[in-house]
Amino acid sequence: MQKRKILGSVQSKDVVNRDSHSEVYLTPWSEVIGIYNGLRDEGQFLFMMIGEHSVVFPKDSIEAKSAKRQLNRELLKRKIAVLRTDPDTGHLLIRVMEK
Repeated sequence: MQKRKILGSVQSKDVVNRDSHSEVYLTPWSEVIGIYNGLRDEGQFLFMMIGEHSVVFPKDSIEAKSAKRQLNRELLKRKIAVLRTDPDTGHLLIRVMEK
């Protein structure tokens, strides 16, 4: 079984091959910043591809539902920041870092 990383804050600059993405879990009040490359739905998990990272959420989680609702094709290839808020609400705050 592959180990998964839990990171507090992640910053990435460039788009890389999706196969080389590292999987990360955001802890509450942590943020990932990078180029948004889309969502990937696999089995029991939703992967949000941002820069060099695949941010992982359980498919049925509030965070996964929030990501599906907020992230759209207009954000593809744009630099965004995704902040995971407190675990009780499970919401994600997403902002565009560049126009």
